[in-house]
Amino acid sequence: MWLDIVFIYAVFVLFGLVILKPVADRHIVSTAKYELTAIEHVMDQLREKLGYLTSAHITSLSCEEVTTLLRSEVFKSDVIKEIGLFRPSGEVYCTSSDLGNSFYLYKTIMDRLHENGVTLSYTKSKMTDERSVFLMFLGESKHGVSVVIPPRYIQRLLERSEDGVFYDVEVISRKIAERSDDSLGIDVFAQESKYYPLGIKLHTYTGYYIHYFVTHIWIGLLLGGIVSVVRVRYRQSKVSDATLESALQNALIDGEIEAYYQPIVNSQDRTIVGCESLVRWKSASQGMISPGIFIPLAEELGLVDDIADLVLASAIDMLTKNPELFEQRYISINISRSQILRKEFVYRILHDLKPQPHIARKLVFEITEEINFSSEERQILREHLEQISKIGLRVAIDDFGTGYSGLDFIRQYTFDVIKIDRVFVNSLGSDSTLIPLLQSMKGIANSFNMSVIVEGVEEERQVKILAELGFNHIQGFYYFKPMPKQELLTLLGQSPLNESHSKK
Repeated sequence: MWLDIVFIYAVFVLFGLVILKPVADRHIVSTAKYELTAIEHVMDQLREKLGYLTSAHITSLSCEEVTTLLRSEVFKSDVIKEIGLFRPSGEVYCTSSDLGNSFYLYKTIMDRLHENGVTLSYTKSKMTDERSVFLMFLGESKHGVSVVIPPRYIQRLLERSEDGVFYDVEVISRKIAERSDDSLGIDVFAQESKYYPLGIKLHTYTGYYIHYFVTHIWIGLLLGGIVSVVRVRYRQSKVSDATLESALQNALIDGEIEAYYQPIVNSQDRTIVGCESLVRWKSASQGMISPGIFIPLAEELGLVDDIADLVLASAIDMLTKNPELFEQRYISINISRSQILRKEFVYRILHDLKPQPHIARKLVFEITEEINFSSEERQILREHLEQISKIGLRVAIDDFGTGYSGLDFIRQYTFDVIKIDRVFVNSLGSDSTLIPLLQSMKGIANSFNMSVIVEGVEEERQVKILAELGFNHIQGFYYFKPMPKQELLTLLGQSPLNESHSKK
């Protein structure tokens, strides 16, 4: 018996070694994306903050008048070492260090500026004696700003890299921050910026994989313990459950994970006003696997962000390619607690959607009411919601009424939509206490100028009662079940609905 138990544990430990290597690699890819996004965010902030220096008012002033202003910007920043202003010809005519004589930027730099409006360089110049990172960008007047950033600041941004992971940072293929030995590394993971001539490489060493395996080995040990208790009779079924971890990783690669969409209908005129994006796993070997099984597993394996990225990318792609079908419609996406609190997720959203306000306005992020946040997390949540709201993206509070702090939650944060949970609909018509509750929720929504969606509606009598109470935006099986992308697009081309679409 003991040999049997030892064998089972050994199998699960080896199984963990096999599946955790690609999971650890995916984690490193996410880390590289985050590190790169953090650097890009610094560059974006500098451009936004210093963009006024290219205005006609500033460029019309003499260098003597501008120098004090430039020095003030340097003094206030822990990023900037020097600032220079240059004319459309590339002549740097004024700097915060007041060099006296002007000089010209290299032609290769000016060519990149004329092509993209912004560029980076890593070199020496008359503005600094040591090699530094130069952020250069043009304003509408074609006057430009050159910002000197010490390499040590970039290095400080990357100090949070994990044990056993080292990095190289490159600007126009020149290394500015290097902490790696290629001869000793196991793998290299590279990411290139879409917006700047900037790249980052993360080198993984043996210590990283050992640490990652030790941290996550409890998954294999737990499964091994369960199997050893029931021994041979349940061994095959438990091993099958364990292979879900590996299957989930392969499912992402093979395209088995996809977004489904459940339409939201205006019951007054039977038009589709939007839809909620839901993730589905259609396994080639096991058929449809419930989100209740694979979403918690994805959270344990660090794959939930990959799945969320897939759902978001699918929604953006559909909005971009089918503008005529979504002219008056939107897509809502469920956002987890970890995502909305993570800075790199918000940075990525701002990066991708700020240049596309017409897409951002057609997206709604759903946050569940029952999530509990600490006081520190509430402050982070407020900041992140404000940032994404500024680009036109709307936010909904999901499962409203099921938590303990619903009213306090919507009082503290700006939400655009309330989604009422199905528990207030299931017994509608037979439970007289539900109607006053729904009326109260409607009053709360009206007082905060929020629209309302009722979820989980399955019967015609529920639709009629809700309409009498003033609830017209309905989501549920009475109208539609979640459906694949192509089926949704076909349906949207037929809206408004006819009677055959009810009770699907």
